Amino acid sequence: MRIRSSNWAEDTAPIAADRAERVGVAPAVSAAQVDPSLVAAFDLELPYVVALRTVRSRIVQHYGTDGEQQAFSCAIIGLDCEEELAAFAANLSVVMARMQTPTLLIDGNLSQASVHPLFGLPERTEAQATPIANLWVAGSGGATGQAALEQRPILERSYDWNLPVTQTLAALSVQGAASGASIAAALTGFDQAILLLRKNVTARRAARQLVDRLDERRIAITGTVLV
Repeated sequence: MRIRSSNWAEDTAPIAADRAERVGVAPAVSAAQVDPSLVAAFDLELPYVVALRTVRSRIVQHYGTDGEQQAFSCAIIGLDCEEELAAFAANLSVVMARMQTPTLLIDGNLSQASVHPLFGLPERTEAQATPIANLWVAGSGGATGQAALEQRPILERSYDWNLPVTQTLAALSVQGAASGASIAAALTGFDQAILLLRKNVTARRAARQLVDRLDERRIAITGTVLV
């Protein structure tokens, strides 16, 4: 199932191979520094990581074409796949950082942090440096996160940290139609989004409703990933 945003112009340009971009790739880290599920931290040539590099190329291909990196943001939104969402978002952020894109990953799980433990970090709202060079992780505010997001969008809050990042990723899990509307509001100002859907489980109607909410906020759907 592939659902495209009505805001996303049809793009027939091929995705550029990223092998040539990987000049000065950040070195791998040791298994003792991060969770073993962060495979992108150890090997950029694994099949799963190669697929993530394709996702990365899709995200960044419309930015920095003038030779100078521009700041941009992408939400990674999971429907019916909360556990897979954390691993996908964390590994994608590692790929971004290791390929010389200073990145901030914001964990939007409001009840319990799912990204922080992968980097061996305590759950905190403020940004923390990870063992991966050029990568920071921040939280949504734990139990008070929902109220915080309703009062102030994610991207606006991230400006307070004044980090030297050019890519902001936010991982959020949708739980029902009301959650989708709240998430779309929290993502005000984001450039694009990637949807993670559980194969043969996520209803097309639920995905369509989320896309409509994102369209209302002018957030383009870059692509969908089945897990």
